[in-house]
Order: sequence, then structure tokens, then C-alpha cells
Amino acid sequence: MPFEEDPKPLTGLEFETFILEHDGTVSDAKVDDLIDVCTARELPAREECSRNMLEFGTFPYADLQTCFLEMVHTVSEVINIAKKLDCRVYPFANYLGEFRPSLRDSGWYLLKRQIMGKERMVLAASCAGFHFHYSLSRNAFNDISKFLHIIPAAADRQVLLNQYNALTAADPAFITILQSSPFLNGRYIAKDSRILLYRGGEELGIEGAYTGFKEFGGLQPYARSYEELMEGIFSRYDAWSRLASLAGQSDEDIAAKHKLDYAWNPVKINKLGTIEYRGMDMNYPTHIIGASLLLKFLIKRVSDANISIRPCKEGIKDPFKLEDGAVFVPPVGYLQNTLQYAAAKDGFDNRAVLAYVKALFKFVKPRVPKMYLKLLRPVKRMYKKKSSVSDEIISDVRRMGYARSAKVPQEACSELAIKYCERLEKQLPGLHKALIRLPV
Repeated sequence: MPFEEDPKPLTGLEFETFILEHDGTVSDAKVDDLIDVCTARELPAREECSRNMLEFGTFPYADLQTCFLEMVHTVSEVINIAKKLDCRVYPFANYLGEFRPSLRDSGWYLLKRQIMGKERMVLAASCAGFHFHYSLSRNAFNDISKFLHIIPAAADRQVLLNQYNALTAADPAFITILQSSPFLNGRYIAKDSRILLYRGGEELGIEGAYTGFKEFGGLQPYARSYEELMEGIFSRYDAWSRLASLAGQSDEDIAAKHKLDYAWNPVKINKLGTIEYRGMDMNYPTHIIGASLLLKFLIKRVSDANISIRPCKEGIKDPFKLEDGAVFVPPVGYLQNTLQYAAAKDGFDNRAVLAYVKALFKFVKPRVPKMYLKLLRPVKRMYKKKSSVSDEIISDVRRMGYARSAKVPQEACSELAIKYCERLEKQLPGLHKALIRLPV
């Protein structure tokens, strides 16, 4: 039965970060020690799929100011602990220089490697992302079963569909806003190499971790109905269960996993009771805050049963235009095959992608409370200057004397990596002050 009153929706942030040695190379010896110290200090740090990466996050909060302050505190504490262990926290999604991840052998990661292959897991472990969580209505998600209600009220079905489809449509914009991964192993790949390495970049001839497994890691089509959204969850679970069985996992172990566990797609319904957007590169906290504001108030704006998300040709020309109760978004073919790859390959250099980011910003900004507007400045500055963090990294490499087509020497990559770690550290005190001074 529906609850009489839903609590305010909560927001949670989740980060993956590479840990570097003091000389700017990727570490595979310090992460476990860092996790142990963080755990002892009750910081929410845990292992990821490689021994080179640390994952941590925030608790869920209804108040974004509190959420952001916890993020800044946690990042600051992790950096301080890392310093004592003579290592550094790297703020971006791909390490610039030579690097091959050291994969973990624990059960879940080993199973994925057996199913997907070692080289695909190496690609996935070369990418660090930022994940945004927004709590679902208790009328749509059952806190006891940790699954969606089978037959929620029509209004709750419509709201969840709107949230899922709006995040799906917004994916190319957020790829662009937080892109920070132009280089891998000293070679330029794309403005957002992580997207291509993770999802697969067939248009550029790049084999990705989830090439051949797009049902589990690729950008999925819009859900045309609540029933179709549910069918996708069950279909994905059944498909992964078959693969796990072929890889030798027992029926008991398969049955023990949750049906919502088998998804690493950009937009995901999570067993935590959240809708999770996973399509963004890791980045500086200032940029994460700007993206988080746009994500939260995008979801809030479409959480209205009287509107719907309408994929149509008009959505190519006027994306995120609201007219007669419908929000226009591009058809799925254009979204998946054109915009997604244009955002990853060219970012703000692509006119359609630039226009898309502006349209999303224009759609969401009126719903952002005035107290937060100045925190959106990094995003606005990006599309005004047509320059993301990836563009800044490319410029830094060029200033060191290396053309985009050349391989950047490891010494130069290490030097830049240290520079970015130091920029992250210097940014935090001023950001903390700005958050504290926000009007209540």
C-alpha cells in the first residue's frame, strides 16, 4: 500500500579515484593500506576492481549543502591520509601515462573476468567514474523487498519513467560536462576516452569493456512503459545468470545475488532504492558539484506525472523543450549512435553537443534554488568558453611541446599528474568556505 507521505528525496555521491605514488605514477601497493586507515577512521572507503583504485562516497542527504560539505571533508581526509602514506589522490577518470591495472581476484571481480575476459576487465579498471544517486519514491520502490513495486499507482509509474528517460536523454550532456580523460598510456584517444573504453567505441574502432555486453554496460533505449522497464531488469538478470552458470558459478550463488546487481549501465535502478546515473568521468569537486546540481534538479523537474519525456525529431532541433506537457528529447537512434559518440569524441568542439549542453542547462536552471546558482558557474563557464577539463589537459600537453598525435613521454605524464593532484588539494579549502557561506 502507498505510504501517506513520501520523505524528501535524498541525494548521494559516489567516487572512484586512482591512487598515485609520490612520483606521479599509478600505485598498486598503497591502496589497501589507505583503505585500512580510512576504515579505522570511519571514512566510507572501499576497494574497487583493481588495486590501483579507491572508491568512497557520501551518505544520502535531502540537503545538498550538507552532502557537498561531506564530500569535501571526505576528499580532504583521504588526501591527508594518502600524504602520510607517501601517495596522492588523482582527480581524473583516466591516468595520462603508462599504466596497466592490477586486477583483484575476489569472487565477484573474478566472475566478471571469467565472463567478459581479462582484457575487457583491464579496460574497465582503467576508468574512474563519478556516480550520482537520487532516492526513489517509496510508492515506486519497496524498502522491504529492495525492488520496484510490481504494480504501483499510475502517477508513480509515470514519474519513474520520466526520471529514467530524462537521465537517458541527458547522458551526452553530462559526458561532456565532466569529461577528464583525453589520454591513456600517453596516447590521445578522444575528449572522453573513458566512455569509449568502458562502453565501446565502434565508430572509432575502439574495443570497449562492454562491447558485446551492451545490455549490461551500454546506454540503453528509453523505456516506453513501466512494464518495459521491468522487463529489461528481468531480461538482464536472466542473461547474466546464464553467463554466470556457463562460467561455473553455482545455482545457489546465482540465486543469492539481487536482480538489480547485474547492471553497470549509465542509468540504473539500484537495490539501494535509488536511480543512479553512472555516465560521468571523475573530476574536480567544483565540477562534480555543478553536475550534481543539474542532475538533482533535472530529476526534480521531471518528477511530475502530468508531463512525459517524448523522443521525437523535434528533440533533435529543440532538446529539452517543454510543450503541452511533453519534454522533447532526441530519438533513441540519434541519441545512441550520434550524440553519445560526438560527446565522447569531440565534446564542446561539436556544435550539436554544445547546443545540447546549453539546452539542458536552460531547462534545469530555473529550478535550481538561488543559493546554489553560483555553484553552477564552472558548468556555465565551460560551455561559454567551449572548454572542458579534457580541453585543459590537452592544452597543458600542447604547452609542454607535444602534438596531440604524438605519444607523451612518461616523465611528462607524471609531471602533469602531480600538478593535477596538487590542484585538487588547493581547491578544497576555498570550496569548503564557499559551501559554509551559502545562505540558508
